[in-house]
Amino acid sequence: MPEPSRIELVFAPTGELVSATIIPLTDKMIVDHISGRWWTDESLKDHFDPLPIDRYWNWNEIQIDYDGRVLPCQKVAVVAGPSGEVQGAMMISTEPVPSILVPNERGLFVELLFTAPRNRKDLRKDGGTF
Repeated sequence: MPEPSRIELVFAPTGELVSATIIPLTDKMIVDHISGRWWTDESLKDHFDPLPIDRYWNWNEIQIDYDGRVLPCQKVAVVAGPSGEVQGAMMISTEPVPSILVPNERGLFVELLFTAPRNRKDLRKDGGTF
């Protein structure tokens, strides 16, 4: 597993830098922070139209399928704030495959690259004015 990496994010409404950490996304974090909190945040609208593509994803079950086989992968999260809330997450393959963009090169797949719904202004009741 990768070591945590410190980064800085820009808090868009104010332009302030916010300290954050990239860490492995565990099954427990998925249940507690994504499934359990992302979509129940009080800042979110009561209904979404259209429904966000990631609304009902089960991050614990989704896999990366390449040419009929499942690729090994890692899930990572960006956490910030005093309670270590997951602000964003993604899954990335760890086995390179032939690139479809550049002949004779290899690449990795990034899947499920999403930010927490509370960070998406179109999903917030206040339109993103934190």
